[in-house]
Amino acid sequence: MRQWPLAGVGLIVLALSGCAGQQAFSDSKQLLAQGRTDEGMAMLNKVVSEYPNNQEYRAYLVRQRELITDRMNREADSSRLNEQYEAAEQKYREVLAMSPDNPRAQEGLRRIDTDRKHQQSISSAEKAKQEGNLDKSKQLLRQTLSENPRNAKARKMLSDINSAKHRADMQTVGPDSPLNALVTLEFQQAPLPAIFDVLSRSTGVNFVFDKDVKLDARATIMAKNTPLNEALNVLLTGQQLTKRLLNDRSVLIYPAQPGRQRELEELRVKTFYLGNVDAKNALGLIKTVVKTRDVYVDDKLNMLIMRDTPEAIAVAEKLLASQDLAEPEVMLEVEVLEISSAKLQDLGVSLPEKINLYPAKAIVDVGQDLWTIGDLKNMSRDSLRVGNISPALIVNLKNTDGVTNTLANPRIRVKNRDKAKIQIGDRVPVITTISLPNGGGTSESVNYLDVGLKVEVEPVVHMNDEVSIKIGLEVSNIADEVVSKQGLVTYKIGSRNANTSLRLKDGETQVLAGLIRQDELQSAMRVPLLGKMPVLGRLFSSEKDQKSKSELVLMITPRILRNLDVPDVSNTEFDSGTEAAVGSDALRLSNRGSEVKVPVGGADAGGGMAPPPDMGSQMPPPAPEPVQPAPPPAQPAPGTNESAQQGANKSHKRTQ
Repeated sequence: MRQWPLAGVGLIVLALSGCAGQQAFSDSKQLLAQGRTDEGMAMLNKVVSEYPNNQEYRAYLVRQRELITDRMNREADSSRLNEQYEAAEQKYREVLAMSPDNPRAQEGLRRIDTDRKHQQSISSAEKAKQEGNLDKSKQLLRQTLSENPRNAKARKMLSDINSAKHRADMQTVGPDSPLNALVTLEFQQAPLPAIFDVLSRSTGVNFVFDKDVKLDARATIMAKNTPLNEALNVLLTGQQLTKRLLNDRSVLIYPAQPGRQRELEELRVKTFYLGNVDAKNALGLIKTVVKTRDVYVDDKLNMLIMRDTPEAIAVAEKLLASQDLAEPEVMLEVEVLEISSAKLQDLGVSLPEKINLYPAKAIVDVGQDLWTIGDLKNMSRDSLRVGNISPALIVNLKNTDGVTNTLANPRIRVKNRDKAKIQIGDRVPVITTISLPNGGGTSESVNYLDVGLKVEVEPVVHMNDEVSIKIGLEVSNIADEVVSKQGLVTYKIGSRNANTSLRLKDGETQVLAGLIRQDELQSAMRVPLLGKMPVLGRLFSSEKDQKSKSELVLMITPRILRNLDVPDVSNTEFDSGTEAAVGSDALRLSNRGSEVKVPVGGADAGGGMAPPPDMGSQMPPPAPEPVQPAPPPAQPAPGTNESAQQGANKSHKRTQ
């Protein structure tokens, strides 16, 4: 029995163990490449623990651990931002199981706890807001923002609450104001102060008259079941007066004169932060439609500041709401396919084209390979050598037939009415020489010529989810090089172009084909006289037949990512006031039928009402008194429909 030395046995064991470790390392890398992360990392950890001194295994483990934990942390962060807290927590814990001291995963778990607490606070704030307790809702939101100032939900909710409160504070007339009460006015040539006195006593609205108001004027108005605010607009317009609301129970009456209006009209400043429309375009819109002069534009922030009446600002808000819209976007899937086929047939025998004769023995005195006339006299068959036959006898037997597909498949995302360009190819340098005047020599400049595939598209997204596209396609290649007399190299460029416009539905594919290039080349090499023999000529000739054909195919598919979000009709069609007063209330009398709340007035048989005492002082009327019951309905006039009168009596009873 043969005895092995102990050192040899140890080397064999080490070699076998090294092979096993390398195999396990390769298997772990293969598992990681297949996406089996848990199995691959477990095997890799085992290999590193068994071979702790192998630096290659350890470095690969550290690198893979960093890559995997980074990917898992990004997935967990995305889930946390989307409020998928369970999935995010599970990912973070998987990271900590792989890398216990990973700070990003530890911070992620802490943020999950904070986000859950903030979510509960926001829910409580929403509940308080619905119950009308805005102070409590704002307190909860501010507490959340103090811990996380970037919480989008809390910021938006607090902004909505503040905006609603601001709008309520800016509105002079509230929903419960007596100016919204329904009234019935029947005055014929009644003194103006008397009309306002009756309105004040019946509705509780205080009227303050400017010093320039003529109180001796008379007015006639017949309005039934109409809001008091609308009735006032009609009454004051007929008297060339206007009003300013001081609060929901007080109205200032003054003449509708330009000078007086400039002194008494309220002006407000509004800042518009525009997200889509350009601020300069918005400026032109405001100046054209609203006639506002006090407007400032900040191009850097795309911001517009406007100073005008509240009514004009309200019109500007609606105009900008209908203009500041996100532009449509479309994804164009372009596939360019060049199908080329080539056929080559080269059959025959290539015979030598030339034969060289040279002396068998060099003549040193005259020169190597040179003869004299005397040498030619003594020439014999042993004096010449035949060599350098070019080309040698070659039999050509070649027949090829190939098809090549060159494919480009880019995807372009482009905004509505913007141009997009795709270029795939090379930039060929072209050197130009310029002669300088006065003997200054020459100078060279380098220009670059684009050669290859070029596609230009310009889409227009329509409201019915169709896309119009202008397409420009050009395929160019270097056909030949041309060298000038000065040695400059220029290029002969071959190109194929196509320009068209088409309209496609969302997801519809259009194929543009037919750009074909076809070349044919036939050549033959024959031995004179022998190559033209009917049958044996094949032995003394070589024929080459080459055909090439290429076709360019363009396929384009539009996919609408975002279409125009048409605003509500309230922002596209609304009252804009008059030419003199932009945004003023429209002159209309709304008829609310039997929903009568405050019937007022009535003319006496003499065609008027006497003014109450102390109305000439132009002071506000006394405090409102309770509404007195309306007088019984008058008897129907001759010729009046009795049923209509009975209906009026019923309405009057419901009012009382």
